[in-house]
Amino acid sequence: MRNVDPSMAVANVTWLPLPSANDTVEGPIDFTNIVCWDHLGNIVMSGDGFPVGLTIVTCRANDTVPNEGACDFNITIIDSEAPFVYCPADIPLIYVDQGMANASVTWIPLPTANDTVDGPINATSIVCSDDLGNVVKSDDRFQVRLTMVTCRVNDSASLEGMCQFNITVEDNEPPTVSCPDHIVDLSDLGMPGALIPWIPLPTASDNLDVINRASIVCTDDSGTVVMSGNLFGVGLTTVTCQVNDTALNEGSCNFTIAISDNESPNVTCPMNVSTVVDSGSSAATILWVPTPSAVDNIDTIDPASIICVDNYGSIVMSGDQYPANLTTVTCQVNDTQQNEGSCSFTIAVSDNESPNVTCPMNVSAVVDSGSAVATILWEPTPSAVDNIDTIDPASIICVDNSGSIVMSGGQYPANLTTVTCQVNDTQQNEGSCSFTIAVSDNESPNVTCPMNVSAVVDSGSAVATILWEPTPSAVDNIDTIDPASIICVDNSGSIVTSGGQYPANLTTVTCQVNDTQQNEGSCSFTIAVSDNESPNVTCPMNVSAVVDSGSSVATILWVPTPSAVDNIDTIDPASIICVDNSGSIVTSGGQYPATLTTVTCQVNDTQQNEGSCSFTIAVSDNESPNVTCPMNVSAVVDSGSSVATILWVPTPSAVDNIDTIDPASIICVDNSGSIVTSGGQYPANLTTVTCQVNDTQQNEGSCSFTIAVSDNESPNVTCPMNVSAVVDSGSAVATILWEPTPSAVDNIDTIDPTSIICVDNSGSIVTSGGQYPANLTTVTCQVNDTQQNEGSCSFTITVSDNESPNVTCPMNVSAVVDSGSSVATILWELTPSAVDNIDTIDPASIICVDNSGSIVTSGGQYPAILTTVTCQVNDTQQNEGSCSFTIAVSDNESPNVTCPMNVSAVVDSGSSVATILWELTPSAVDNIDTIDPASIICVDNSGSIVMSGGQYPATLTTVTCQVNDTQQNEGSCSFTIAVSAQWWILDQQLPLSFGYQPHRPLITLIPSTLQVSFVWTTLGVS
Repeated sequence: MRNVDPSMAVANVTWLPLPSANDTVEGPIDFTNIVCWDHLGNIVMSGDGFPVGLTIVTCRANDTVPNEGACDFNITIIDSEAPFVYCPADIPLIYVDQGMANASVTWIPLPTANDTVDGPINATSIVCSDDLGNVVKSDDRFQVRLTMVTCRVNDSASLEGMCQFNITVEDNEPPTVSCPDHIVDLSDLGMPGALIPWIPLPTASDNLDVINRASIVCTDDSGTVVMSGNLFGVGLTTVTCQVNDTALNEGSCNFTIAISDNESPNVTCPMNVSTVVDSGSSAATILWVPTPSAVDNIDTIDPASIICVDNYGSIVMSGDQYPANLTTVTCQVNDTQQNEGSCSFTIAVSDNESPNVTCPMNVSAVVDSGSAVATILWEPTPSAVDNIDTIDPASIICVDNSGSIVMSGGQYPANLTTVTCQVNDTQQNEGSCSFTIAVSDNESPNVTCPMNVSAVVDSGSAVATILWEPTPSAVDNIDTIDPASIICVDNSGSIVTSGGQYPANLTTVTCQVNDTQQNEGSCSFTIAVSDNESPNVTCPMNVSAVVDSGSSVATILWVPTPSAVDNIDTIDPASIICVDNSGSIVTSGGQYPATLTTVTCQVNDTQQNEGSCSFTIAVSDNESPNVTCPMNVSAVVDSGSSVATILWVPTPSAVDNIDTIDPASIICVDNSGSIVTSGGQYPANLTTVTCQVNDTQQNEGSCSFTIAVSDNESPNVTCPMNVSAVVDSGSAVATILWEPTPSAVDNIDTIDPTSIICVDNSGSIVTSGGQYPANLTTVTCQVNDTQQNEGSCSFTITVSDNESPNVTCPMNVSAVVDSGSSVATILWELTPSAVDNIDTIDPASIICVDNSGSIVTSGGQYPAILTTVTCQVNDTQQNEGSCSFTIAVSDNESPNVTCPMNVSAVVDSGSSVATILWELTPSAVDNIDTIDPASIICVDNSGSIVMSGGQYPATLTTVTCQVNDTQQNEGSCSFTIAVSAQWWILDQQLPLSFGYQPHRPLITLIPSTLQVSFVWTTLGVS
């Protein structure tokens, strides 16, 4: 029975001794003639590899007859190698899922297993469990802690392989803290703040922990701890409540407490004051007693901050001057919260001085026009000034000699009047003054004239006979005026009367008379006589003519010259103005357009009476228009057409001596008489175009130009579609068929496709079905028509290389970590290499990466896991080839465990044991794993688990502390705990004294005859 060879699925078995044969006749038979078969019929030999299980080997030999002899033996191979299980790497930190007490953890990659005999093991047969024995799998939920996951699987020989990895789940969610609502309140009466209870009290909830409300700490803006029911000062206090869960995640909330002060200060005013104005003044100077003051429930009020105002809101102070009336003074002050306090007192000042009245100046005046009295305005208006009051001038009363009230603007008789003005102030103190008004009479009579007269001259006369309406009259404020005494004169001073003759102009008549005081009155009126007869005008005869040669007008002489006769004025013929239909002035010898012109001649006499006459001038047009053609045109046919679209430059136009010719009215025709236009299509030959037009008098004008069209159109060549292909298998080129075949169409010729020549980038002729290299080839196809116009097109052939390099990796590697290290230095037996169908691959360009994607090399350090190394390289076309091999590094080093120092102690007082605290907690350091001190197990001599703080008997105890790393390599250390019993024994009948007395316990022995036997050792007493 043999085990399989290490890391192999078979065992190489050497037979000892080798099979031998002996024949009774022929003697020993050469061993080379002995052939051995297994039970499956395969020839086997010593040193061959045999599979797991029972193999029956039969060896046969023939003698020369040939008689056959045989023997058999069994070879049993058993599988002694457990599977290799590969776990994911440790998951060092996963946070709990949002709002959860655990985390869903995905393992990448999933655990795999491989057996040297069975080969890859189905991953579904791998069972993983946590350190509590619960079966776990990827995407399960893991609690907040370090969980060690062990994955196990059995091969077909029931050998178990395992691997381990750690999952660390931490809680990073802070508690959710709920604060009370924001609080707004007033300060308590007479206090600098308010006692504020919080409703509700702060609470907190956590995804893991149950938060005790008592652990929530609330602080104000200054960091001082505050609680519900505390005194909070006036103002806004922000309270922040915070709490930590067991993972020290801090949650917090805040709320505000706004306390306002609504108590006003208590203000004390001076006493009320009564007095009179200062001598010669309108006011009294007042000192207040006492000074205003204020007391507030919170603030200390500075008396200087108290503001006092009078009835009008003006600021007043002690020692100010106060007017002669009752002034109420209000003193007010605000505390820091703007609560206003106030008080009031009165200051009564009275007045005892009379007003000083000022009268107008004495007045001298004459009676009002047409009146026996004079309306007198006083200058200035009576006024009064009082030491206190403002005297309204309207309150001053003025009376004349008779005691009647008079005023400015009143009527006063023609004599001397004395006016006295007087007024009282508000305290009934009276003041007065006087002035005189002297009125005299200077009024002239008021004369009334006839109305102004407008008339025309008498018929056939230069004057007009005028009757006045009404007759002149006069009225005097004193005298009765006789109308016959009124004298009227004209502009020259001559006396005129009603019914006289007046010339054709404006005559001003002035009528005047004196009253008995020789005051003269007068009036005037006008007599306007105008001339309304027009002059008689004579015109030339009507005229008919044609335009001047080369002109649009005709020069016309009038016969006879216009003239005019007036009943009064002599008319100068030069003053006669003649105008045409448009109102423009025209004269004999002027130029007239080719139309019928009506000439009106008119003249005014000196009175602007207008006379006029008319005559006609008929001018006709007999000249043809002058037509301008475009320039002769040379052009080629339109692209793809046998004709050319021709735009004429410039557009045909025409100029007429009279008419404005619309270019659109010009008609152009070709050789055949067909109408043609700019932008029309013209055949490839010479076309003569004639353009003609008539003016409004049907006079015709024309011109001609030529259009020469030639053909320069190249053939239109159609190429195959662009081609994208990959190289032929195992080749650097691709065989390309074009689709479709190149073709060409010409506007004139029929193009034979075989005449089309196609060339590549280098100018070499290429054809469909040719071989093209792995790059971009531009193919240009071209052909000429019979006029040697060349047409061409291009298409591309893109050939790419899509074959990846073939990469060869080193063999798989199995090793253990370097001594004292968590990694192994690995030399690859074979350098990675690659072969490409096109490129020569430099081995230095091959990049090898591990599971994490990090670049690794031969001679590098590899961790104690299964590392899959993938080596990859790209050819110049970026086709990637790769291969993989594994480096399995296992950890065979035990943890280094550190024990506490040896302990020496005595039993506890009154006890047979000692409670021992280890000065140093056992710890362990591993080359790979982080050892949790809690996983170190310490046992005593009997194998019982012991710990620091345990009770140890009065003897020498050896404590061994041991721990396994994740690969089950065990490390350990030991220390001793020596516990001794020392007694101090006192007995009156049996005094005993021992020199070793560290604690001096007192033992009273009963009965007094007790005998004690001591056996001393180096560690204690028994």
